[in-house]
Amino acid sequence: MTAAGVRPTVVVCGLGPGAESDLTDGTRALLDGPDPVFLRTTRHPTAALAAESTSFDEIYDGATHLDEVYLTISGQLAAAASEHGRVVYACLLYTSPSPRDLNPNRVCRLLGVKGG
Repeated sequence: MTAAGVRPTVVVCGLGPGAESDLTDGTRALLDGPDPVFLRTTRHPTAALAAESTSFDEIYDGATHLDEVYLTISGQLAAAASEHGRVVYACLLYTSPSPRDLNPNRVCRLLGVKGG
């Protein structure tokens, strides 16, 4: 629980396949809303829609293993949610495993373990 007695929440939304027109109204509302927004990467065409956001690009660029990346991101998201009550994590959501990531949605699973 946060200091205000609110259960910390991380709302996850997808950045879509690349075109602004492909984003749902719900995702647009989250990116424009009052909650802090964290981006998996700014290297995505729709990431620019989240003007006031924090990116995890440096974590990806500096890590030697994806396990480090996911543990760090999930920890930072959990801490931010504890501080703010609710945060948005805008990422790349795959409907099938990505060839680049053998652990799809691992950050979400790690947040669940951390009670997020």
